[in-house]
Formats: sequence, C-alpha cells, structure tokens
Amino acid sequence: MARGSASKRGARGVAALSSLIVLAAACHSSPPPPPAASFTTKWPIKHVVFIVKENRSFDSLFGRFPGADGATTGRDGSTVIPLRRGTYVIPTDLPHAYSDAEIDWNHGAMDGFGHAVDGFQSPYAYTQMFPDQIPNYYRWVKDFVLGDNFFAS
Repeated sequence: MARGSASKRGARGVAALSSLIVLAAACHSSPPPPPAASFTTKWPIKHVVFIVKENRSFDSLFGRFPGADGATTGRDGSTVIPLRRGTYVIPTDLPHAYSDAEIDWNHGAMDGFGHAVDGFQSPYAYTQMFPDQIPNYYRWVKDFVLGDNFFAS
C-alpha cells in the first residue's frame, strides 16, 4: 500500500470524525428557554438566587449592612471582640472538624470561635468584609432583597 493513500485515508477519517462531533453537538443543543416573565405565577418572583461562599457566614459578609440583623462583634468566652476588616483570602484554613464545631458552639453559648487549633490561634473568625470590599453584593442587596435570619444546615 502506498504511503500517500494511507495518509489520505487518515485525513478523511479525521474529517469524518470531526463532522460527527459537530453534528452530535448540534443535535444535543437545546433551544433557549422562554423568558421567565412569560410564566404565570401566583407571585411576581421569577428567580431566586442564593449566594454561598465557603468559610463565610452571613455576618462575615452582611453583618454591617444597614438594617440587617447582623453582628459586628464576636465573643471569645466572656471577652467581646469587635470584628476587624476581613480579607478575600484567608492564609490558613479554618478548622472544619466536628470537635472544632463543638468548641465553637460551646453548649449554645456560641463563644468558642477563636480557639487554638494545633497550637495556632486564628484571628480570622473575628473578621468581616466591609461594604467597600464587596460593593457588588451590597448593590444586589439594595436592588433586590437580603435574607437575614435565614438558617440552614
């Protein structure tokens, strides 16, 4: 068999495979959804958006939002600690173990968040973002709604 014919067959095979992939993608694409406003609903709400961020709480993001039921202080035992300006990136991971959660909870006192883990005292439990750090979030809350006193587990 001549070298040129094998090369041509290979090129044709690649072209055929490429055509099949394009055709399969076209067959599996779905039409655009109808606009939400076209649905009849009991209430005018058409979309619900939940913003969930790892290692963040309501108070760490919206504790300073005017009118929200948010915190600007924390407790370490009987000591009240003002929440300092937060940071986008926490250089150490916050403890996630069940035993750490029990210490944080402290039989309902909710005052053990600054406990040392492996000999390291983390100050990041006592920080929160300020409005100028997350202006888009504050804008969305002003334009739409903020769900304080919303709890889930």
